Amino acid sequence: MIQDFSEEYLKLVESYCKKLVVESLDFKKFTIQSQVYNDLKEGKNNFEIIGALGIEPIGNPIFNSGETIYVGSTVLTNETNMDQKIRTESFSKDESLITTSKTTDGFKLGIKGGAKFSVRFFENGVEIYTEVSTEYNFSSEKTTTISQTQRLTVPSQEILVPAKSKIQVTAIFNRGFCTGQVLLKGLLRGKDKVNICVYDKYSGKLQYCLGDLVPFDRLAQEGNLPQFKSVPNSFNKETNTGEMEILGVGEYTSSLATNFIINLKQFHSKERGICKSCNYPAKTIFIS
Repeated sequence: MIQDFSEEYLKLVESYCKKLVVESLDFKKFTIQSQVYNDLKEGKNNFEIIGALGIEPIGNPIFNSGETIYVGSTVLTNETNMDQKIRTESFSKDESLITTSKTTDGFKLGIKGGAKFSVRFFENGVEIYTEVSTEYNFSSEKTTTISQTQRLTVPSQEILVPAKSKIQVTAIFNRGFCTGQVLLKGLLRGKDKVNICVYDKYSGKLQYCLGDLVPFDRLAQEGNLPQFKSVPNSFNKETNTGEMEILGVGEYTSSLATNFIINLKQFHSKERGICKSCNYPAKTIFIS
């Protein structure tokens, strides 16, 4: 969901102001005025948006197995009377890997950003790392697609070929995909002129008004709403401004190649019948 930033910001100001009069809330009512909120409703941003959208992975993604992809095949032949170790050739395949990403919780602020980050997950008890490239628009739920071509290589392997036999070597890998979430962070610097007027709950008479210039870091810290985060040590005495982060969430799905394997099928040299087969895990090499 993409939310109206002005309304969420007003909730922060209200939370901040309630703490100023919390001791007497049972007996009084109050009204709040925020200069930043008023400006936002008029389409103006009288604060600074610093840099691009920050993107940070949340936890580890979930991996889903996909289809098995053929890479290449060869036959190793041993015509001698002794077992021999014979190296296979290396097998390579160009594969298009696609990542889709979109903002699921954001704000209408016009901030965009992209990031590459490493994620890890476990497949068949093996820890796997992969790099994910993403792009997000804080103000839109539209899906962004990034396609990258990588050359995936199963390197040469040394195989023991029994005497008077052949081994057929087939290289394969699994093309699966992982899904995960990211934390989206917009960085804002500014201050707000906040006025709060307190009235008697029953008579409606004005009792007092408070006015203050509140830097964003203090507003976020004392307002204490989960979508806003104060940036420590960001207060500038000269401008009376501070920084806060506004937080959202994005998701991504990225295809990837895993579980590189060479499949071995052994034949007798003359009979050519299958004697046995086995799977050997092969080291994975990515060539950019």
